[in-house]
Amino acid sequence: MDQVRRLTAREIPQIIFPTYEIFIPLLEKIRPQILQILKRTFSYGPTERHQLDVYFPQKNPESEHNKKPILFFVYGGGFVTGAKSMPPPADLVYGNVAAYFAQKGFITIIPDYRLLPEARFPVPARDVLDAISFVRENPEILRSGNGVEGDVDSVFLMGHSAGAANVTTIFLHPDLSPSISKVNIKGAVLMSGPYDYNAEGAINTASPEVVQNFYGGLESIKKNCPCGLLKDISEESVHSLPPMLLVEGEHEPDSFKVMGKSFQRALEALTKQTVPKCIAQKHNHISLSLALGTGQGEEWAQQAVEWMTSKV
Repeated sequence: MDQVRRLTAREIPQIIFPTYEIFIPLLEKIRPQILQILKRTFSYGPTERHQLDVYFPQKNPESEHNKKPILFFVYGGGFVTGAKSMPPPADLVYGNVAAYFAQKGFITIIPDYRLLPEARFPVPARDVLDAISFVRENPEILRSGNGVEGDVDSVFLMGHSAGAANVTTIFLHPDLSPSISKVNIKGAVLMSGPYDYNAEGAINTASPEVVQNFYGGLESIKKNCPCGLLKDISEESVHSLPPMLLVEGEHEPDSFKVMGKSFQRALEALTKQTVPKCIAQKHNHISLSLALGTGQGEEWAQQAVEWMTSKV
């Protein structure tokens, strides 16, 4: 993690490749441990982007109850990139994330979803919601064959960056929130999301033009980004929001820290409850997920595990 800390740049375009160069060799060292996790792939819709991977924990021989909570991990990528299985030499990303949480006792599911230019707001969030619905309607896919099965009444969502925006959209969008409210979501872990926007540029992604294309223009961004959706959320939807844990890297771009604070304050004002935030020491925006499984920089994830376990 000291290598990450020593990176002087913070903005996403400048840190992507240096951060991958740090962690790809570390992940390669644990390739056998990642690949030994039982994984199955299913289609939840009509296109190649409508597939999901299910990673299973091992059965605990000392326990008669091997029904496990379910964790959906929604990766980021600035609305234009990302996949549940990245191409070599990064092919262990995001399998390392799933393996980490599977080893902690969660059936971990990573769905692909459609991206720009094909899919604009709120299509990616709807895809993730469809993946959740598919799993609930087909509980047999959550049986490992060795006695482990998923508990469809104990579901958590975790989203990183654009994935966090998609997760919050599911809870806040008036067309999507009624469906997710029928699922027993125990909690949501939101990692470094682009939650807000204003003309001064609080949002700062790899390409602001991409964000405007995704949402359909400046006014649509203000209305439909997570903070914008919070302003118009119904009282019924507020009451149905699950507990949320915010995660933020110590070395996030300043714009993401601004957005994170805006979202946290707005959420606390609406729910009248404290929204906890975990600051991941020495991490930048990219390293949060890449570090899992390496034995370095995993403290934030252990805190998330403990927080989720307390909600089961």
